Parts: sequence; C-alpha cells; structure tokens
Amino acid sequence: LARVLYLRAQPCPCSSRAMRKCCCCFKRSRKEEPQDEGGGDKEGDVVPAVPQDVELGYDSGVRPAEDDYDPRKPEYIAQVSPRTEQHRSEELSARQIAKLEAMLSRRAGPPDAAVQPYAAALERLRGQASPPGAASLSPQ
Repeated sequence: LARVLYLRAQPCPCSSRAMRKCCCCFKRSRKEEPQDEGGGDKEGDVVPAVPQDVELGYDSGVRPAEDDYDPRKPEYIAQVSPRTEQHRSEELSARQIAKLEAMLSRRAGPPDAAVQPYAAALERLRGQASPPGAASLSPQ
C-alpha cells in the first residue's frame, strides 16, 4: 500500500522545521489548539502533501500512450563522432591500466601463478594504448 504524507496547515510549535506533523502534535487534542475565526485552515486541520488534482507520475501532462517518442528510433539517436569514440576508448584503457597496476602493486612479491595473467593483460593494454612510434607523432 502506498503511504500518503500529510502536512500541518500551520507551523509546529515544537519544531523549527515547521509544516510537519510530529508525534507530540498528533497526540494533542484539537480543543487545546486555538481555532482560527477565518474560513481558512485551522491549526489542527491536516492538508494532503500533494494536491488532489495532481496525478502522480505524470508531471508534463503527456500520457505514455499518446507519446510517440521512442529512444530506439533512429531519428532520436545521436551518432558519436570518431574523435569522441577514440577519446572514450583511450579513457577506458587508461582506467583499466591504472586499476591493473594498482592491483599488481598490492600483490607485489614473489611471482604468483594467479597474478601472471593479469600482468600479461596489463602489458597487452599498455602496448595497445601507446603503439611504438606514437609518441613521436603526437604534438608537443
């Protein structure tokens, strides 16, 4: 069952974070609270936190059945440029290399058969990340 939150119509005298129905105010009887002579909310009245005319979950007013937007449609898919794709690939490789280096540095010591595949993968990633001669081609 969904739980509905309620707010007090007036600030709570026992809390600096007004507009909350706390246990001490809940236990107080209504006759102890002063009555407002105006036609508005009385101090003891409880007002729903969400207006009754608002349908929860549909802020924009567009219903899913009426909405023709589908993120899988080709017209809504933005193509990634080759430069962006290369940059993301380089960042991923750099993160993988850093994590493998950190893991291998924690397990430093005598050669272990369990660590050797990770060391080989690290060397392979380093070779792919910076092919021979690539450093001389990059602008400085």
